[in-house]
Amino acid sequence: MSLVVLAEVAWVLSAAYEWDRATIHGRLSRLVRTRGVVVEELELVEGALAHYAAGPADFADYLIVGKAQSVGASLLTFDKRLGRSAGARVI
Repeated sequence: MSLVVLAEVAWVLSAAYEWDRATIHGRLSRLVRTRGVVVEELELVEGALAHYAAGPADFADYLIVGKAQSVGASLLTFDKRLGRSAGARVI
């Protein structure tokens, strides 16, 4: 499962189904650990899930920050919520 698909699933669960963060976190955590489901960059996804559980930004934002950090970069963003996260800076 690609990072883009996971980000889209999280968005749909939030926007269309109006699930709360804790429920989305729980379901995504179970999904990525489901036997037979192959997840792109699982370690990055697990880190994003941990940040999503504790932080103010959306799951996709934490995926993006994690991806930037994986290549030694920090993320520049206009998102003030995300800018409070390690690895991101508001411009």
